[in-house]
This record gives sequence, structure tokens and C-alpha cells, in this order.
Amino acid sequence: MTKKSVTTLIKLADRRVVNQHGRVSLIEKTIQDIENHIGVLNANLENEARAAMLDPFAGLHFGAYSRGIQKKIQNLNEQRAQQETVLTRERDRLSQLYKEMKVLEVYEQNQKHQEQVEQRHAEQKETDEIAGRLKSVQSS
Repeated sequence: MTKKSVTTLIKLADRRVVNQHGRVSLIEKTIQDIENHIGVLNANLENEARAAMLDPFAGLHFGAYSRGIQKKIQNLNEQRAQQETVLTRERDRLSQLYKEMKVLEVYEQNQKHQEQVEQRHAEQKETDEIAGRLKSVQSS
């Protein structure tokens, strides 16, 4: 691989990591929103239960209201479980993309190191040739 192609692949891998991180963040926010909604529904249910104890008319409708809220909470819990499954899969994908990017970065580092070693070797060879010519000129 050429140096330019490795750099391009690293940039592409970085973009993929950033995009995947965005997807993970969005799913995490969705889960948080679901949990917040469940909290609001539970608080509303508690408030309505207190009101039903104080007002007999409100108490007549509390059972149906309570069942409706419990059903919504159940549906939200199912949605949260689904999102957590997706989140696990997307986090695994993010981890894989990080690993792929790291492999490319290590390859690039090794490639740069090898170029430096080859350059030092070429410089040493040139220095040795100059020293050899100087020695042969001095011996003549």
C-alpha cells in the first residue's frame, strides 16, 4: 500500500468511527428518553392514585387510567429492551471499527519506521562510500 492510500484509509476509518459513535449516542439518548417517559408516567400514576383516594369520583376512573398507564409503561419497557439490544450490537460495531482503524494506524507507524530505517541505512552506506574514497585518496 502506498503512503497516500494508507492515510486515506485511516481518514475513512476515522469517519466511520465518528459516524458509528453518533449512532451509538443517538440510541443512548433514545433509551434515556424512554426511561424519562417511564418516570413521568409513574409520577403521574402516583399523583392520580393520591387524587383518587381524596375524590371518590376520580376513584371510579382510576382503575381504567391505571391499566392504561401500566400498558404504556410495559410498551415503553419493551421498546427500551429492543433499543438496548440494538445498542449492544452498535457498540460492538463501534469497537470493531476502532480496532480496524488502530490496525491501519499501526501499519502506517510501522511503514514510517521502516522508511526511517531504510533512510538511515542509505545515509550510512553513502557515508561509508565517502569514507572509503577518502581513505583510498589518502593512501595514494
